[in-house]
Amino acid sequence: MAEATKTETEDLQAQLKLLGDDVAGLKDILRDLAKNSAQQVSADAKARADEAQKYLLDLADKTKGAAKSEIDSLEKTIANKPLQATFIALLAGLLIGRLTRR
Repeated sequence: MAEATKTETEDLQAQLKLLGDDVAGLKDILRDLAKNSAQQVSADAKARADEAQKYLLDLADKTKGAAKSEIDSLEKTIANKPLQATFIALLAGLLIGRLTRR
């Protein structure tokens, strides 16, 4: 009976060692999974930031083009009607002066 108990104890110790090795392996797998997930999140965030940057640059180019177009149009109007432009500028100056005088 002592021999059977010794064998059972050795079997139990061997199984516990295998269980410990399995837990250590599982810990390594979980660590690698977390690392890979963090890298994926980082890559996704970088891709979205790049998309946002491209969108904002495109929007800035469109806005710049529209502003240039409006400035060109205003310059043509002033060149074609200088007296009217001067009168409008004078009235705008007077109005701004009255609104800011306090």
